[in-house]
Amino acid sequence: GHAGECWGVCVGSGGLHAASCGADRALRLYARTDEPLVLGDTDEQDEGLATGEQHAPVPGLPGLNMPTKKTIGAEKAADSIMECLSVGAEYKRELVEARGQYVQPPLLMAAYNCTTPEHFFVETLKRIRSSDLEEALLLIPFSVSCDIIKMLPKLLDRGDHTELFCRLAVFLLKIHHAPIVANQALLKHMIQIQAKANMRLNELRDMVGYNVHALQWLRREAEAADNEQLFREAFTENRKRDKRRRARQAVKRPIVTVT
Repeated sequence: GHAGECWGVCVGSGGLHAASCGADRALRLYARTDEPLVLGDTDEQDEGLATGEQHAPVPGLPGLNMPTKKTIGAEKAADSIMECLSVGAEYKRELVEARGQYVQPPLLMAAYNCTTPEHFFVETLKRIRSSDLEEALLLIPFSVSCDIIKMLPKLLDRGDHTELFCRLAVFLLKIHHAPIVANQALLKHMIQIQAKANMRLNELRDMVGYNVHALQWLRREAEAADNEQLFREAFTENRKRDKRRRARQAVKRPIVTVT
């Protein structure tokens, strides 16, 4: 498949071939076969690309790689993200229709012990391996990426997992820069993300700096206590040596008896 949205598909008149183009600026040709498609075939696990590399670069985006057929974890992660957002959107619609009445959370949210779509999204992201996250973001449609961008300002207000949310924002902006900056609604959300991310990162920087200085103070206190103990032990040992020396000198003195 394509890394991103598929813009068009054309099927041949005989039904044996099909061609597609997408956001990754690639033209793909498909041939009909009678062989079943099996993901993660054991015979293909050690195969790479014709260039000897394991990943193909995304055209026009240096540093980014297209998902290969071996990244089954990325495909599962992309499905999990899309399912999570779909369930969350449906739950929000039910809340609006209920008009303040209690609505039972969906089973998937209840299984993750979540009460809000945002919490459900965070729990879903936490269960995705870090190595699969970026490739999963390449697989999801642009509309899903827009939903994530719209959710990020509220997620940054939580105050936790700031690094993960900043990573999402930076990567989505990197792969969808042109359509994001061209859309005023998305650009407004990105400005909010920038402001809130800066605030959260400054808080983390202050917390790390405070902890570093506290640890340095504790180290100095421990070293001072150790030095004081060593000085006290040395002083006590010197007093004992002086006492033994005076005792030896007293023994060596001649005893004079006056009659």
